[in-house]
Amino acid sequence: MSKRETDNLRIGLFGGTFDPPHMGHLILAEVFYEKYRLDRLLFLPAHIPPHKMQVASSPVQDRLAMVRLSTRSHPAFEVDDSEIRRGGISYTVDTLRWLSEKHTLTRQNLYFLIGGDSLADLHSWRRPEEILTLATIVVARRPEAELAAVSDEFKSQVRFLDAPQISLSSQWIREQVRSGQPFESYVLPEVADYIRKHHLYQPQ
Repeated sequence: MSKRETDNLRIGLFGGTFDPPHMGHLILAEVFYEKYRLDRLLFLPAHIPPHKMQVASSPVQDRLAMVRLSTRSHPAFEVDDSEIRRGGISYTVDTLRWLSEKHTLTRQNLYFLIGGDSLADLHSWRRPEEILTLATIVVARRPEAELAAVSDEFKSQVRFLDAPQISLSSQWIREQVRSGQPFESYVLPEVADYIRKHHLYQPQ
């Protein structure tokens, strides 16, 4: 993609473990896409999230497959597997650098969505100041996120997205599956089928 082609494009990034991707992810992505008038929204499944290194995740091929199933019906949603292909720990700053160079993007047309809880931890990420120069950081407000401790400097450099407050997490869905409780209403039907077919989240 040439610089001329990307000058006016607005590309959004939505990263996460997506283990599994659920309806909350998709609703948030749709609000992000609509409110920022994005041309494309890239879902970025992490290989090893640095803040979840002690949490066992499903195999990357399963998480990647579920994200693809979740996004395939939306014409502007795409899956970028660059963090998985790169391997190792998935540092946001490395991903933003790579995507910026690959697509010739600037902060003005690259938007990176994070949760309010991630903003509270942003100071502990690798090179947070550089992250703020590579992309426009969009923060989805979350009721459990404590922003009082976030520096005014960080707050002044991000934008806030008012989205529906959905109390739903991938961890909760995994627990539902593990305990034999209903979970199908919280993910797309094809993702529910994938979880059952591949026996994900079963007791060890």
